[in-house]
Amino acid sequence: MHKLLAALLVLLCSSTLASAQAHFDECGVIVAGSTTGCPKFFAVHGTTYLLDDYGTFQVGDTLRVQGALDPGCLTLCIVSNGGCVTVSNLGSCGPGNSASPFCFGDGVGAACPCANHGAMGQGCANSTGAGASLTASGSDSVAADDLAFSAGGMLAGQPSLLFSGLTALNGGNGVVFGDGLRCTGGIVLRHSIAVPNGLGDAAWPSGLASAAGIIAGDTRHFQGWYRDPSSSPCGSGFNLTHGVSVNFTP
Repeated sequence: MHKLLAALLVLLCSSTLASAQAHFDECGVIVAGSTTGCPKFFAVHGTTYLLDDYGTFQVGDTLRVQGALDPGCLTLCIVSNGGCVTVSNLGSCGPGNSASPFCFGDGVGAACPCANHGAMGQGCANSTGAGASLTASGSDSVAADDLAFSAGGMLAGQPSLLFSGLTALNGGNGVVFGDGLRCTGGIVLRHSIAVPNGLGDAAWPSGLASAAGIIAGDTRHFQGWYRDPSSSPCGSGFNLTHGVSVNFTP
């Protein structure tokens, strides 16, 4: 059913004018769409696409997509700056990683600051009414240095920061910070700033380990901070994603 719906949406929403198609081969993560029945593929370089087939993959899964890209397609789904992909193959992105999400703002662990709980798998809710999520792709090998992160559900055009620490705060449940929960502390590394696209999606490319001096055997807990300056639920003007722990290997 999921496959049929995705294919139908692309078919119904494609431009009636023929568009030149290009070969497509990208790694990324499936993120929830703002339109029901319209999950999106968020590539690690920061562009969002609509696929005609998601196979058995679900929201939050990391995968490699190969197929044909129509960058000029029109769609009823609020998709992207990327276009539509006719999928020929879905597979794994390399050897995988040890990334483990934790510290959700869904009210199961620590409570969000003003009862602004997000859905399962999200941080505390922001001014859009939903929380933001953080996903790792690539491997945890410091030699490969191909670990990358993507986030969804943040505020379009508002700066976001990927940071990491050595300690999972409050037993991994996090502590109140701004409109969200801060999941990590200790020796904190501020990796880089990204500005979310019009759909609130942002990406931090590979090269994080070498840039930060991370070595094999390190365990770091990653999290995204982002601005929410207008009408944030608790009034602080900023919020956070949930956390993601990574154990780095040679």
